[in-house]
Amino acid sequence: MTTDNTSALSAQSILERAGFEIRGRRASCPYCPGHRKLTVSIRGELWFCHRCHKGGNVRSLAREHGISLPARRIRKADFHKSQFRALLSQKMTELGNEERRAYKMKDWACAALYFDSAFAPAWNFLAWFYPRRSVWEHFWESASDRVGRLDLYKAWRRHGFN
Repeated sequence: MTTDNTSALSAQSILERAGFEIRGRRASCPYCPGHRKLTVSIRGELWFCHRCHKGGNVRSLAREHGISLPARRIRKADFHKSQFRALLSQKMTELGNEERRAYKMKDWACAALYFDSAFAPAWNFLAWFYPRRSVWEHFWESASDRVGRLDLYKAWRRHGFN
């Protein structure tokens, strides 16, 4: 059997085991008091009663009634996205720490140059620091909105993070 047929068959059987009387894509609600006409609408794995306003996912209904279902299928695209989210989080941590340390060291370099304007290590650090600022700004702008994250995702799929 395919996964679509399995989920469709299991959805109907789960609803029947939960006390729903099914007729096509409609059902009678076991939660409504009194008259139980066809008040439940069924759409795929979702159900909703228009009288008592109860509804939900068939999987959550199965859990409530102790019915075990097979695990959902993980798509290949979901794997890449979750891997990207983990790497993006790691990259954000690394760049955030680097930026904090660099701004602290910039203050120290400026203080050192105040006392000795020919101090070469301070000049070398500042020569690295100012161009690096644009790298941080670009990364944070890209990582802060949906379109930018999509661009980062595409670049990561092509080349990986540098």
